[in-house]
Amino acid sequence: MAEKGDNDLMQPFCAAYMADGCVRVLHFRNSDEYHEWHVEVMAIKDSIAHINQHKWYPEPRLSSYRDDWLPMVHAFSQKWGEDRVPEDIKRSREEVEVGLQAAGKTIRHHP
Repeated sequence: MAEKGDNDLMQPFCAAYMADGCVRVLHFRNSDEYHEWHVEVMAIKDSIAHINQHKWYPEPRLSSYRDDWLPMVHAFSQKWGEDRVPEDIKRSREEVEVGLQAAGKTIRHHP
């Protein structure tokens, strides 16, 4: 039960961000749900940035994409819905999947 003064946390919450030159608006049950979504988005972005730092070592990088990053993105998509996956993450996912296929790596699809 919400305490007096906590009403702001329990109200529907909208978040807007730019994607491909357009403003996208996402609706959340409350600010806590938005915060949880945002933390997970940043974890996905931080993860791929970390993997991409090792561009001179393609084999471990490909394995990291396949074994770590793609499962993270797929789990996020299942939890939040494809419409809440930011466009830059969708594009990165497609590029990674194409790169893995071109390298002859099996993409592990997770339920």
